[in-house]
Amino acid sequence: MIVKSKVKPQYTSNFLKDMNKYMVAVMVWSLIWVISIKYIGFFVASVTSMWMIQWSLSSDRDLKSAVKFLAVSVGCVFVIYYTFTKYLYIFFPEGFLF
Repeated sequence: MIVKSKVKPQYTSNFLKDMNKYMVAVMVWSLIWVISIKYIGFFVASVTSMWMIQWSLSSDRDLKSAVKFLAVSVGCVFVIYYTFTKYLYIFFPEGFLF
């Protein structure tokens, strides 16, 4: 009740609309990742979906940020892929690309 009394209603509705756009974007890219993982493989699907989720949640969408997001995505997915396949012997779905 205290929080509700301090927040003006016109700001609350705009905030929820903005948050819904980001939630929908993440859900769509996650669904695309789940569907495409068996066709194009874990590595490519994960890099692409992680890259697009980072890009869609970012406030600055320029070339420098896109390259940075791509580098982070490739690095994270490579570490996960290498660790799980070489040390834990867990194999990921392979597609026609990787």
